Amino acid sequence: MKLVCFANQTGGGLMCDLLNKVELSRFNKYHITSMTHGMFKTGDNGGVHRIFDEEAWLKKLDKLNELLSKNRILSRDMYFGTHCHPSCIPEKYLSMFDEIIAITTETTNSKLLRFVRMYNGLVKILGGSALGPPDGYTIQDDSFYFTEKVYEIKIWCYLSLDEFESNSNCTNIEFEDIVNGKFVNDNQLNNNIFKIWKEKNSFMYDPIPPFLLNMFSKTAKEIAMYKEFEAKKSSGVQDV
Repeated sequence: MKLVCFANQTGGGLMCDLLNKVELSRFNKYHITSMTHGMFKTGDNGGVHRIFDEEAWLKKLDKLNELLSKNRILSRDMYFGTHCHPSCIPEKYLSMFDEIIAITTETTNSKLLRFVRMYNGLVKILGGSALGPPDGYTIQDDSFYFTEKVYEIKIWCYLSLDEFESNSNCTNIEFEDIVNGKFVNDNQLNNNIFKIWKEKNSFMYDPIPPFLLNMFSKTAKEIAMYKEFEAKKSSGVQDV
């Protein structure tokens, strides 16, 4: 088996479908829904999930084994997804997999792209609900969200800056290299699936509204200042 570790809104569904050589992806609005990419999802905090729930993991594993015994579509040489960062998964479970891929967000651009997808997908398209738009919901112009949903957008901005760092146990692939097509081209993967994903996520390729850029920049500075303060505090250094 093979594992793909990724934070939400960083193309985990796309990655699994590409690597599993699926001919045609299933979409719900802008994101891919597949059994494989959600197989080992045991929780999510919106940023980077670093809590390993062994009981939930074993239930997922039992379910997979049951499906493998009955389902000719699934096989043990496929890629399966989890929101867990590889650093929180015990070695005895990592060793189950022949290959582990991590979708990282180490660059500023990857974090910004994730924020853009969070805003457009979770706030604007899904109306703030991961389960889907509420009954009667209608997508509004950006101006509505930039005045009425500022607090909600700010939370997603903070979460987008939670870095999904590379891991020595993994083949690490930066999110921006998925979005810009480098990963697909370098590995000669199904460009048709990627083309449809780009159409469904066209907002990833449009000019980013200044409102989002300014919020992202200010939030990144706030986080950097806080980390600097905490570092000085822990080392006993005080500003004079």
